[in-house]
Amino acid sequence: MHDHDHATTLSLGGPNGICIRQAAPARREPVQPARLADPRTRGLIQRGLATHGRLIAIAVAVLGSVVLLSWIALVSSLSLPGLLYLPGVAIAAALWVAAGVIHVLSRGSQRSLDAARERQILALAARVRGPLTVANVAHALRLSLAEAEAALTEMSRSGHVHADVDLDTGLLQFSLAARPASLAQDHRP
Repeated sequence: MHDHDHATTLSLGGPNGICIRQAAPARREPVQPARLADPRTRGLIQRGLATHGRLIAIAVAVLGSVVLLSWIALVSSLSLPGLLYLPGVAIAAALWVAAGVIHVLSRGSQRSLDAARERQILALAARVRGPLTVANVAHALRLSLAEAEAALTEMSRSGHVHADVDLDTGLLQFSLAARPASLAQDHRP
């Protein structure tokens, strides 16, 4: 053990005198990472921003306007000096900047989620023999039918998958536009 690991005692005046005892320094536990660093939490925040970010940004911007108008009304009604308008303007401006940041973050979150969804669909297409349907993708990736159809339609527009109608069933089917050699190999046991 090191000297700093022991308690220190100082006695003055014998057994009935003054005794000062300094405790050993407490051992510091390692700092736990913030909960936000948890991938599940980040994913929840990212999905929340992607789906509701625009609404949140609008709400924060409206709140900024309400704060500004309320502050102006308060300062005017109490006949306070004009310099007191500045805090209200500063608060409103901060809320408007926050709304802009939320909007930018929500757009980035949506692009990131779209890219992740595309990777999941491509991985599914590599595993499944034959074309994909909206219902297959929705079931395999736990999406709603509308989300699966939107993702497949967007991938079709961008040329990553081909959309065809099965003449026997009338279902819209999607297949990879060009299978790379690693995906096109026949996987026979």
